[in-house]
Amino acid sequence: MFSDVIVLKLGGSLVAPKEIDTKYLKSFGSIIKKHTNKDKRFVVIVGGGYTNRWYRDRAKEMGVRNTNDLHWIGIAATRLNAELVRTLFGRLAHPVIYWDLSKKVNWKEKVLISAGYKPGCSTDQDAVLIAKKFKTKTIIKLTNVDYVYTKDPKKFKNAKIIKNISWKDYLKVFGNSETHKPGQHIPFDTIAAANSKKNSIEVFCLGGKSLKNLDNLLSRKPWRGTKIHG
Repeated sequence: MFSDVIVLKLGGSLVAPKEIDTKYLKSFGSIIKKHTNKDKRFVVIVGGGYTNRWYRDRAKEMGVRNTNDLHWIGIAATRLNAELVRTLFGRLAHPVIYWDLSKKVNWKEKVLISAGYKPGCSTDQDAVLIAKKFKTKTIIKLTNVDYVYTKDPKKFKNAKIIKNISWKDYLKVFGNSETHKPGQHIPFDTIAAANSKKNSIEVFCLGGKSLKNLDNLLSRKPWRGTKIHG
């Protein structure tokens, strides 16, 4: 199921639901370290979370309206969070976060931390680009919900759980890159989804709050979440 290099997207909402969740990050670090001892290597792409929203809201309060400027602020937030996550791993991690995906990276360490690349490219898209770069066909996405739902479960009580879905059907449910609208509930970015379909990459979406669940997935034990494939 997994190649030697595992691409893992760590949602910003887990890193910084509001303040930085240091207890969670320490536990996350312990799980990843455990599996690096089993000859696995990880590329961890870190999201912006509340850090991103806080800075972008302050910019808007100051009258910033340029979308590109707001994107760069969000990208900077992911890089700040990524630097924090990198420090969890000490010498196990490559000493520099990898964000310029147009360049090659030579890393011998067990962990490589990545962050936002450029405006218009979500961290989901970054994860797909990295999976292609390292020739792996699997991405793990950790979020603050346990499954992919047909609608945002926080807003709609009739949202239904999806446990297994093809990329073709996923794009029917959530729209393609042309129909996606800002603010729409999208569990995995539609441009990234289309790219995953094209490159036969499968994505495991699971709730990251339960790190035992991540441990189970990495250990090939029963896990809770959604598999998107084909």
